[in-house]
Amino acid sequence: DEPLILYSYEGNQFCRLVREVLTELDLSYELKSAGKESPRRQELSDITGGSSQCPYLIDPNTNMQMSESKDIIAYLYKTYAKYTPPSDLLQFGSEKVMSLAKPIFAQVAPLQAGSNAEDPNEYQSKLKAAEVE
Repeated sequence: DEPLILYSYEGNQFCRLVREVLTELDLSYELKSAGKESPRRQELSDITGGSSQCPYLIDPNTNMQMSESKDIIAYLYKTYAKYTPPSDLLQFGSEKVMSLAKPIFAQVAPLQAGSNAEDPNEYQSKLKAAEVE
């Protein structure tokens, strides 16, 4: 496979998200920094027919070209990932499980933190004593 081409520039949060996904998926890509006053910005404008919007991805393996970070990220996962991020169905299931588990967590959390004392003042004094030691 040929490396992907990403027109991007530092300081843009949407470009950074796309770079992070490319790294996460371990994809080879050529980064073309297209900041203001960069000759690559004009190059990008020529490719897109006038737009210099970043990020802009070119995939020579599928002849796909696109902007919009959300679309690029979805495309990368769909095309190159061995897994996909959680779906709406998984999110719904997770919300249901967590709503049932929260009361249990509320009971277990103080025990995990080392506080099984009923008196919060006693617990605080033990913490302060431990800090002194």
